[in-house]
Amino acid sequence: LNVRFVIPPYYSTDDQRYMSTSARKHEPLMGLITDGGSYKCYEDICRSIQECQNSGIEILRRHTGRLIFEVSSRGAHDVQEICESIADMKLESLSKDSYKLDRCLTFAPNLKPSEPGP
Repeated sequence: LNVRFVIPPYYSTDDQRYMSTSARKHEPLMGLITDGGSYKCYEDICRSIQECQNSGIEILRRHTGRLIFEVSSRGAHDVQEICESIADMKLESLSKDSYKLDRCLTFAPNLKPSEPGP
C-alpha cells in the first residue's frame, strides 16, 4: 500500500478512513495533543512519527485546530520524546479526554523567558 503523506491543516473524513487501522483496535489508544506550537513544528512531528512506524506509532486520527494524534500505546513514549525534542514542547497533562481515547498526552510549547534587548 503506497500512502503519500501530505500534511494539510486537517484531514478529510476520507483521509481518516484510509488512515485508521482495524488491526490495532484492541490496543489502548493513546492521544497526543500539541497545542500552540508553530505549523512547522507540526510538520516536523508528523514526519518524525512517520519515520518511527516500526516502533508501533501510528497516526490514526488528526483533528482540526489543535493537532491531535491517536497512536497505539506502544509508541507513546517515542511520541513524547519526539515532541519534546523537535517542538521543544513539554508534557502538560496526561488524562482521559473527549476523543474516546484511553489516555491523552497534552503538550504545550516551552515558553522560554525572552531575553532583554540591548
